[in-house]
Amino acid sequence: MQKAFISKNNPFNEHPSQGEQFSFTYLYPKYWIIWVFLSLTLLIAYLPARIRAVMGTALGKLLFKFSNSKREITRKNLSMTFKNLDDKGINNQSKLFFKHLGHMYINLPLLWWRSDKYLQQLIIKSDLHLIDEILDNKQSVILLAPHTLSLDFGGRALSKFNLLSIYKPFKNNLMNWFIGKSRSKATDKVIVYPRNKNSFKSIIKKMKKPCVLYLLADEDISLDDSIFTDFFDTQKATLKAGEIDKF
Repeated sequence: MQKAFISKNNPFNEHPSQGEQFSFTYLYPKYWIIWVFLSLTLLIAYLPARIRAVMGTALGKLLFKFSNSKREITRKNLSMTFKNLDDKGINNQSKLFFKHLGHMYINLPLLWWRSDKYLQQLIIKSDLHLIDEILDNKQSVILLAPHTLSLDFGGRALSKFNLLSIYKPFKNNLMNWFIGKSRSKATDKVIVYPRNKNSFKSIIKKMKKPCVLYLLADEDISLDDSIFTDFFDTQKATLKAGEIDKF
C-alpha cells in the first residue's frame, strides 16, 4: 500500500521517513529500462526551450498519426462536448490537443529534474494574493482544479504555500517513487497523499492549520463515488465532495 510523499519542510509535523522511501529493489534488472528512460529525460530537461518546442510538436504529430485509439477517443469527446463543431473543426481541435500533449510529454522532465527556483521563473501566475489573504485570515483554501495537461505545473506554481494534495499511484513502483519525489522537493512545504478515503480524513484534519489543498476532482471513479453534472454540451461524471461538505 502506497504512502504519502512528505517534503522535508512540511509544516504539519510529519517526518519524511513516515512517507514513501527509495527502495533498493528499484536497482533490480526489471527496472533498468526505466532508469535508461529517466536518464534520457534528464538530458531533455536541460535542452533549450526552442529545441523542446520542436520536439514537442513533432511528438504530437506522431501521436496523432499513430495513436489510433487516443485519437478516436479525442474526436468522440470533442463531438459530444462541442456539438456545434463540424468534422473539420473536430479534426483541427484534435490536432491542437495532440500538439499540446506532445509539448506536455517533453516538458514534464523539467518538473522531475529542475529546481523549484528555476521552475518558478517559467510558470506564469496571477491572483495568488487572493490565497494569501485567506491564509492570513487563519483559514485554509481548497483550490479545485481540472485535470488539464499542465496539472503538475499547477501544483508546482503553489510551492510557496503550505500545501496538501492527492495523487493516483502509478502501477510501476519506481515511477511512482520518482514522480512522487518530484512533487515533494526538499524545498517544498507539502504532503501528497495516495488517493483513498483514509488519506482524505488525514487531509481534513491537517486543514485546521491554514494551508492550501490542491484538489483535482474531475475523474470518473465509480457510480457510487461520482455524480453527473453539466459539462459544455453534455454531462460528465465527477467526484462527490461529501467529505469536504462535512469539513
